[in-house]
Amino acid sequence: MPIAIGSALTVHLALCEKGYAWFQPAWPCLPVLCLAHTAVLLSQAASTLSAAMDAYYGSGWQHDARQHQDFRMMPISNDSFTGPRTLSGFTFEGYPFHVVLSSDESFDTGASAHIYKGQSSGPWDQPLVVAVKIFGQILQPYQHELLVRELGIASQVSLCHPRILEFLGTASVGGQTALVSLYMKNGNLLEYVLHNPGCDKKKLVRDHGTKDSPLDTSAACPGC
Repeated sequence: MPIAIGSALTVHLALCEKGYAWFQPAWPCLPVLCLAHTAVLLSQAASTLSAAMDAYYGSGWQHDARQHQDFRMMPISNDSFTGPRTLSGFTFEGYPFHVVLSSDESFDTGASAHIYKGQSSGPWDQPLVVAVKIFGQILQPYQHELLVRELGIASQVSLCHPRILEFLGTASVGGQTALVSLYMKNGNLLEYVLHNPGCDKKKLVRDHGTKDSPLDTSAACPGC
C-alpha cells in the first residue's frame, strides 16, 4: 500500500514480492484494524525517512523543501505521453538500465503523472517487470535535481523496511522525468481483496500490522 509524502516522493508499502500500486483513497472499505496498523506503519516510515534525509544531506533539507514548494505544486501537462517506447535511465547507484514499454497507453494515472508497464534490463540477474511513472510537467534542471535527491532518500528508506517497495531508479523522456519501480501485478490491498473475495482477510490484516511477518511472502498474499 503506497504512502505519499509530498508530490515528488512516494513510499510504497509492498503487498507482495512482485508488485506496484499508487494510493487509492477507498479506505472505508477496509477493516478499522487495518487502518490502525497502517497508521503505525506510516509513523514508523516517516521517522525512518526523516532520519535518512538528515543523514543524506543534513538538517537543512526542511528549509530546502519549503523553498521549492512551488515545484511540488506545479500542474502537469494535459498532453499524453507520446515519446519512444524505450527509455534509458540510471539506478541510484549510477548503473545504467533500459526499459521497454509494453504499450504507448498508460494503464493508470496518478495525481501528477501517467503510469506505464514495461520490462527493464540492467544490473539485475534477470529482466524485471516494472512500472514507469512519467511526470507530465517538464522540469527545469534545478527541479530535476531536487527530485533526484528526494528519490535518492526514498531508495535508502526502501531498504530499511520490509514493507516499503524498492525504487529502482530514474529515467528521462524528452525532458520529462520518469520514476521506475517494480510492478505490483495484484494491485493494492483493496484491489486484491475485491478480486479475491475468498482470501483470508483476517490474516491479511494481521500480517499487514505485524513487523515479524512481512507482506511480501506467499503466505501473506496467496498467488503472488
